[in-house]
Amino acid sequence: MQKKIAIAIFMVIQMNSIAQTNSIKFANSQSIEEAVKIAKKEKKYILLDFYATWCTLCKKMEKEVYTHHDVFTYINGNFITLKIQIDTSLKDNESIKSTYEMAAKLKKLYDIRILPTFIFLESNGTIIDKKEGYLNVQEMITQCKSIDDIKKNRQLTDKKISENELTEEELVKIAPKNLKIKDDSLSIKIAQQYKERITTKRILSQEFDPNFFTLINNFPILFKVNDTLTKYIYHHKIEIDSILKQPGVSNQIIEYITNSDIIFPLIKLSGEYTSKEPDWLTLKNKIEEYWDHNTASNIILNNKINWYKSNKYWHKYILYQTEKIDKNGIQPDIFESSQINNFVFDFILKKSNDKLILKKACSYMKEVVNNNPGIVEFLDTYANVLYKYGDRSKAIETEKQALKISMLQKRDSHIKLYKETLSKMEFNQAIWGN
Repeated sequence: MQKKIAIAIFMVIQMNSIAQTNSIKFANSQSIEEAVKIAKKEKKYILLDFYATWCTLCKKMEKEVYTHHDVFTYINGNFITLKIQIDTSLKDNESIKSTYEMAAKLKKLYDIRILPTFIFLESNGTIIDKKEGYLNVQEMITQCKSIDDIKKNRQLTDKKISENELTEEELVKIAPKNLKIKDDSLSIKIAQQYKERITTKRILSQEFDPNFFTLINNFPILFKVNDTLTKYIYHHKIEIDSILKQPGVSNQIIEYITNSDIIFPLIKLSGEYTSKEPDWLTLKNKIEEYWDHNTASNIILNNKINWYKSNKYWHKYILYQTEKIDKNGIQPDIFESSQINNFVFDFILKKSNDKLILKKACSYMKEVVNNNPGIVEFLDTYANVLYKYGDRSKAIETEKQALKISMLQKRDSHIKLYKETLSKMEFNQAIWGN
């Protein structure tokens, strides 16, 4: 079953239909339902063109692509085209302003993240394809002319799905593609078939590959904590990590499914964390009905960190984040070092005066600096947290190191900032609420 559109929206009238002989004709339709009626009557497809007033590539297409004879001749002859503005501007007239709310709904419906984006629909409003980004003249013509073939291929795929004829490789590739164009119901149906296929296998370990993890990531709704697959992963962690060539990935899968199945329905509704503090003990006990104590504790700790951060309870967020760092240790890679640095700089320095927390932060940054010598941002954070903790002499020494390296690297903005910070330290002036 494919998604059909029945959302009324006043479309932006970009061009007067009388004066559109040298460009794409954008319909004056007051709703997609009206566009569907026209498309059915004229036996044409529907093309939705999403743009924003600030989008330079959108303007480039309008100037260089839409005015090309081959482009506008083919599109005008085969499509009912609607142009949809998804941003707001002070120059917007009342007609455009009236589209704001519904344009936002269409943006969400089709998950518009890149501009321009083109949505291709059948005459009845069923989605056929989604294309993101700038298209030159030849690319635009090729894309529009390929809609017939794409439609036929989708119909063939639908038939194979209904008759359960797709191979597992085809299933796992097609599902995310349909999800991308927001054909959610078909995607879920495909993913469900794939899950059922591998669940019936006698040797489950042979069925795990990177595609399986992608499937879980895209379709968490299909997986439950008491599924055979989930239990198999839990009891064969080392084996699964080895097959997927990702140490720790089995724990990530278990946590992902547990969050989706048990925790998020209670603390994260419609993608937003609740404002009422969760009953963490009850949640932990629930998780321990399926997993061991340590697994449950780690899952709850991560959710505490995310919930308190989302609700801006900074003291508890910092408390639980430091608990996690103390528990897991600090890895020497640059990615984790950057995360630790950002946490100390953005939260401990700016939002905490707890001496124990500041002491921990000093030890974190000492290790980060030792693991990554010469990175001035890390040295500066270390100096600042030392200063806030009260070790002024060590702070000045460390800030001087950051300044010296910045001068050697000729990083003017850093030099100015570090000189100002060093001056405050030397004159014992307040920094970060000292």
